Amino acid sequence: MKRQYAMLKLLIDLIIFGVALSFEGASPERTTLLVLLFAAFVAWGFARPRLKKGGALWYAIDAALIFLLEYQSKYLVNYFFHILYISAMVEAGMSLDRKRGNTAAVILSVAALSKYIQALHFGLSASILSQLLFNLFALAFLITLINFGKLQQEERDKSQRLYKELVEAYHRLEELSAQKERAAALEERNRIARDMHDSLGHRLTSLIMQIEMGKEYLKKEPGKTDEYLDRCADNAREALTDTRRALRALGGMESSITRTGSGEGGTYNGGAARSGSGGAGGTDSCIGVAITDTGGQGSAASSGSGSAAGVTCGAGGESETGSYTETLESIMHMIEEFSRNTGIEINYKLPDTGLNPIETTVLYRVIQEAITNAARHGKATRIDIEAGLNDDGAWFCIQNNGEAGGDYTEGFGLSSMRKRLEDMGGSLKIETGQGFKLNGRFKATGRQV
Repeated sequence: MKRQYAMLKLLIDLIIFGVALSFEGASPERTTLLVLLFAAFVAWGFARPRLKKGGALWYAIDAALIFLLEYQSKYLVNYFFHILYISAMVEAGMSLDRKRGNTAAVILSVAALSKYIQALHFGLSASILSQLLFNLFALAFLITLINFGKLQQEERDKSQRLYKELVEAYHRLEELSAQKERAAALEERNRIARDMHDSLGHRLTSLIMQIEMGKEYLKKEPGKTDEYLDRCADNAREALTDTRRALRALGGMESSITRTGSGEGGTYNGGAARSGSGGAGGTDSCIGVAITDTGGQGSAASSGSGSAAGVTCGAGGESETGSYTETLESIMHMIEEFSRNTGIEINYKLPDTGLNPIETTVLYRVIQEAITNAARHGKATRIDIEAGLNDDGAWFCIQNNGEAGGDYTEGFGLSSMRKRLEDMGGSLKIETGQGFKLNGRFKATGRQV
């Protein structure tokens, strides 16, 4: 574009010079001088854009060369040579920014009007004065017109720049949104994986131990085999329900599954006393119980196939988003059911208030994973659970008498437990030696969220 404009300007300047020269009727000597001055003007026009510094001030040389051309004319004012001022002014307005373009225009205007000012020294003439004023207003109008065009160009450039920045910001926002969606999807998959590991692992461990105990009953007390088979079936149905819930969540569907059966949502006849006040590390009131299950019966009398009249234990509920929340009653029910199904003695003390549903669910999953690992990996026969509240939040201590080596590997379950606690601003400490001990804490506000 710049090259095309330069060629167009050269063509116009050649035509103007040719017409001006034809009216001069100059002698060969003066013609040669005019041609040399015009050639210098053209050459300078090509050289000037290559000079990086100077900007508007370089147009003073254009003004001087045009002034010399006009000075060599036989006319007081050669209007054809005068047009070269306008040509240089337009070029300055197009190639320079507005401030430098105005500076160059002022320099060229002073040179263009100098001939009229010089003529006024020879005598005040209405003709010369009128021509001076006309050229003054004409040059002012030209400068105004150039400035208006420059302002319009600047506004277009600004709009294009803002549009480009807006598009770039939109693409960045779109990419960030996509990254956030991918991160949210990954987090949701990890959450579902943790829930599946905790719930299915817990139920399948309980189911395996029930089957093993059922084998013993089949040999020693065949009459009780039906009860154990019913419990196994209930556990299998609960495992299937948990699997379906996880699959619905993975598919993005809302689930309205209600946990049923003799497990969660059923009843437990708690013959053992629930009592206790206060917990370590706080002043909260707690619910305590000791369950000893020998031969699958325990100290509590059960009737029917794993479901009897007694204390009704809720098992939490599923939110509209498919995220399952637990209650303190469901924690107690889960512990009691696991003890009944596996024959492991479990003593526990829990806070009866002070946790909201999300915080209770974290405690539920921690205890569920701890007792499942104790049965599956540690072969424990006794588990002690204590949890409470203090000024720093919620704390728990879970210890079993099972097998525990110092070279244990932190698998998916313990890693998920640690991640849950860290997400809640807490931590987990593991101690081995005499059994396996978990000490942990997490922030608890007790407010509904």
